[in-house]
Amino acid sequence: MYKIIDKLLQRGEYKKAHKLVIKELSSTKRIDNKIYLLKSAIFICLREHNVSLAKKYSEQIIVLADKTDDVSFKSIIYHMYGLTLFKTGNLIDAHMNLKKSLYLSRQANNEELEVKVLDSIGKYYEDDGEVLNAIYYYKMSERKKILLKDNIGLAITYGNLGRVYFESGDIYKAKEYFQLDYTISKNLEDYFGQTIMLNQLGDVYRMLGHINYSEKSYQSALDIANKMGYELSKGFSILGLGYIATLHDEMEKAKEYAEKVRKIFESFNKYDGKIDSLILLSNIAIRENDMEQAEKYLLRANNFAVNAKVNFEISKSLFETAKFYFKKNEVYDGLEKVDRYFQVMMKLSKSEFSIFRNVLALGEELVGAEDALLILKRDRALEMIKISPGLRNRFKISRQVLTSWEELHERVVDKSEHSSSREITNWLRENKYISKEYIAAAALCREGEDFGYIVAMNNNPFLRSFDDTLNILNVYACKVAEVISTVLSIELSRYDALTRLKNRESLDKEIKDEIYKAVVFRKNFITLMIDIDDFKEINDVYGHQLGDFILVNISNILRSQTRETDLIFRYGGDEFLVVIGNVNRSSVEKFVERLLEKVRKQNIIYRLSGLKITISIGGYIFKGSEYSEDPESFSSKEIIKKADKSLYKAKYAGKDRFCLYDEGQEI
Repeated sequence: MYKIIDKLLQRGEYKKAHKLVIKELSSTKRIDNKIYLLKSAIFICLREHNVSLAKKYSEQIIVLADKTDDVSFKSIIYHMYGLTLFKTGNLIDAHMNLKKSLYLSRQANNEELEVKVLDSIGKYYEDDGEVLNAIYYYKMSERKKILLKDNIGLAITYGNLGRVYFESGDIYKAKEYFQLDYTISKNLEDYFGQTIMLNQLGDVYRMLGHINYSEKSYQSALDIANKMGYELSKGFSILGLGYIATLHDEMEKAKEYAEKVRKIFESFNKYDGKIDSLILLSNIAIRENDMEQAEKYLLRANNFAVNAKVNFEISKSLFETAKFYFKKNEVYDGLEKVDRYFQVMMKLSKSEFSIFRNVLALGEELVGAEDALLILKRDRALEMIKISPGLRNRFKISRQVLTSWEELHERVVDKSEHSSSREITNWLRENKYISKEYIAAAALCREGEDFGYIVAMNNNPFLRSFDDTLNILNVYACKVAEVISTVLSIELSRYDALTRLKNRESLDKEIKDEIYKAVVFRKNFITLMIDIDDFKEINDVYGHQLGDFILVNISNILRSQTRETDLIFRYGGDEFLVVIGNVNRSSVEKFVERLLEKVRKQNIIYRLSGLKITISIGGYIFKGSEYSEDPESFSSKEIIKKADKSLYKAKYAGKDRFCLYDEGQEI
């Protein structure tokens, strides 16, 4: 009977499993059986968000702690009791019980139980807004599950990691983990897991502007939810389709969806669903110019979020409310929400991706601009950051490193608002970075020193006079300057100051992650070592300023030729390291030839007699599809060493070429 219950739980057939659990509970006398059945009952209730019933079961399981001497059973009891306390909002006692469970699982040397507790502690930190701690525990769980070959548990951990990255603004990382979870859930025929991941992927695609993919994901999730009777998953699918309907201007359909989900989430008392449905209703009201009703929806969403004490939900409602007040031209109410929004965001995530994107999005809304960009100082260079154009792709930001900061900064001699804005505008136009007719720029200042500018742009005149627009933009720049400065400081610990590529600090950990994923999913990845040929001579003959320019240009080429999920590091002075997942020899050959040719073509830019810019590349393919050993037995240093050895082969063979480890042949 217990094997049948396990199978039903794996497939997400919770109602059937629950009936069997209740039947067995009424007849069993054995303590170990009772613990197993109560654990299963609590798991089902929490999955279906029936917290009140989970609490009743948890009160039954905790009294069994003194009736068993088995350390593993004690760990299970404290784990399930801690989980239920966590869900009922008793965070201090929840944390204490979860830590106790972790200690007992390790004392029992029960790794299968330990990884489940690690996931729960990760979720505790996630909901408390401690993202780095959450990722730490989830990653510990992931490594152990890979070694245990626990695919069911691994799917859960990947979903958890995807959610953390999503909430902290790293959408591409979130997408990667959601897809990994979905792949495993599909292979295991876990229908509940599939609906959750399809809904999550729908959210990701919607944010990235892939509306067709988003709609298909939501609809596929809804089809499974209807078939399996997953009412809550059905609610999130309909919610997503409601947002899609607003993007298609199908407002009647959107209202119909919104009313359906409101009833579902009310019946489950699901705070995140309630908040999202209220934001959807506010969006509909704004489209219909019913600003009074829109404000009521947003204030209710804010209240739900604050009462739930979940930073991600609080930040989401504050962001939408700030935009709303800007639309109403209630600037100072909106700026007050901006202050609170960034206070929460800095607790939740200091991700440069989400912070910069939202600084720009709110800035556009504030002054009624079609576009906005940030210009930030990067060591001796500067970086331009903007949201990619197009209504359906407003989430993605593009980043371009340029030289040099001094060239721009020295032009802004007069620090008055009008003069500063005019000089920035002229510089942008002279270098053909923008083509908009109407431009306003405000300085970002830290401790009396400018470190960047925020620029708003329109093809048509701004809604307010230029003076008013510039004044408001300067007030906004003062409010966000500290946030941007903090993010830049954090970035400096992880990124190279000149090129804004990752530095070597996280290299070992990130390659190790790729090894684990390659082994689990039987995929290959390549590590490329790239070196600029004769770079020392270039610096000696033409100067370090040109050397910096070349480093920046090659960094931009690497960004343009790789995917968002690929890894690029500045490894040393003139060396770069690139990690590309899911490759074969043919795709590698095409990639490196394209890269070599792109760099060769850069020589046209410099127009200097005798100057020739080329790169040499060495690579090593880690074949997860053929690797059967423990992933811990293969080190990142070994991979880098093999790629580096191939690089030297390419150098000795004449430079401006690629060599692959073990192949030893030019491509």
